[in-house]
Amino acid sequence: MKKQKYRGKRRRMKKFRLSEISFVDTPAQEGATADIQKASVDELLDDDFEKQSPREGESFRAFLRRMRESEPGMSEERARAMFDEGMSKAGDLADLFTSVDEGHQHSIKLYYDDDDEKLCVIVGYAMGPDGEMHDHQVMMTDTGEYMLSENAGHTHTVDQDRMRMLVMNFMLNKNSLDADQVAKGVKDFLTEDNIADLLKRMGDNVQKETENMNDLEKAKGEISTLTAQVATLSKVAALPSDHKAFYDRLDEDGQKDFLEKSVDDQKAQIEKASDEDPVIYTSAQGIEFRKSDDPRFVEMAKQNDAERKRNADLQKKLDDQDLTKRAEDELGHLAGDLDVHKEMLRSIDKIADPEMRKRALEALKSHDNGMSKAMESYGSSGQPNEDDPHQDLNKMAAEYAKENKVSHAVAYRSVLETPEGEKLYAKARQAKH
Repeated sequence: MKKQKYRGKRRRMKKFRLSEISFVDTPAQEGATADIQKASVDELLDDDFEKQSPREGESFRAFLRRMRESEPGMSEERARAMFDEGMSKAGDLADLFTSVDEGHQHSIKLYYDDDDEKLCVIVGYAMGPDGEMHDHQVMMTDTGEYMLSENAGHTHTVDQDRMRMLVMNFMLNKNSLDADQVAKGVKDFLTEDNIADLLKRMGDNVQKETENMNDLEKAKGEISTLTAQVATLSKVAALPSDHKAFYDRLDEDGQKDFLEKSVDDQKAQIEKASDEDPVIYTSAQGIEFRKSDDPRFVEMAKQNDAERKRNADLQKKLDDQDLTKRAEDELGHLAGDLDVHKEMLRSIDKIADPEMRKRALEALKSHDNGMSKAMESYGSSGQPNEDDPHQDLNKMAAEYAKENKVSHAVAYRSVLETPEGEKLYAKARQAKH
């Protein structure tokens, strides 16, 4: 059948006011209003999750009792699954993760069950390859290794050291537990050696001392004492160095009185004490000894200073002897006296760059070697020659060395500094050219 089109004039309502919607013709309470609200799906789910999740600090037994209030027939196994899932989905970050196997991994979270008085390890649910949610159980073997139970046809591994450290650090923060409670609560996840180490780290003695404080007044007294000690340390830290040195020499009562004084009064007390107890000796290290100090300590300080000086003088002498030998052996043919040569070596030894120091010394030795060759006798037949200045210089050097008991190089240099030696050397240079 063909639908006929409406051919009349269309009208639209543009101005109207809806003042009332009524579900009945005659209301029972005229004037009353009904408020209709729409909740989001997320809000409903969040509320349901909150009711069926463990509350902060709630143990499993308390959670089970609360769930059975609303659902009396709930089994302990189902409640345990809800409790573990709620703990794993809690707002806190996971403490650890398993290895990635079968395309997924699980979170691991620790909590302490106050009812059962033991540490619990929860492995969070994850979706496996088949799309099903599953979890695993963590257990410790007789050898102290952690392993996960097999589920959904697979298992996972955990970092052994991190898992062990996680357990120990978690129990370290349980300050309300004593040593026996800690040992009992963690025995399923730590070996006996690990437990012994844990108790040592917890400072069991400090824990027992805290438990032996039977009244609040004693604790308040200790806090007051600590506060006073902190205030005293702050005052001591603010003292000038000379005031601090004077403070350290006072007895306990004297120190207390000194800190109560103003800076000017402290200064006056120090000056007065200095006049009455003057400094009688200051060690090489800057330590002052006063008249009131034990004379044995003063004498000991003097002996130590004297011994240090003797050792320093001896070392200086040995260093000078070594430097003298080097100057004679390495620079014996250079112009200048022995002191000049030693100073040249000292200057080279102070060069910081090892390579530059080496090159400078080689250059100096090369110059010395050139001077040595310049002193050699050319054309000598081995027979005495009265006209050979080199033989005359060597003869003079040999006589000087024998008479003064020095090396030939030192003697040769000394001879060259004499007028006769200068003439012979100039003559030798002319003969060479």
